[in-house]
Amino acid sequence: KIKRVLNSFLLQIEKDDSRSLIIAATNLPESLDVALFRRFDDIIQFPLPTEEDIYQLFDLEFTGFDLPSTIDLRKVTHKAIGLSFADIHRIVSDVWKDYLVYGDKNVSEEKILHYVEGRKRPF
Repeated sequence: KIKRVLNSFLLQIEKDDSRSLIIAATNLPESLDVALFRRFDDIIQFPLPTEEDIYQLFDLEFTGFDLPSTIDLRKVTHKAIGLSFADIHRIVSDVWKDYLVYGDKNVSEEKILHYVEGRKRPF
């Protein structure tokens, strides 16, 4: 099915004679056919965040959140290596939602690590 979708998309790009600008984005470039990349004039890559980037993003996004002292943010950060900036943002968003719905008793290192593992891709 994915091959059909890709072929259809490639065909649409080839047939397009408008003055449109086509922009595509993916967090999984390795899963795409190289034929797709050849259709684009420019490719801009945004590397995954470094461990320090992840830590700073967690630290920034948890500002105003009174994290329990039992949470080792460095440990959480290390487990999150390989995730995108968007993944990190969603993890923090999920933790905030839990906090707002269930209160701080539901916020733990184990829960945050659960969200981190849930964002990892199986391949």
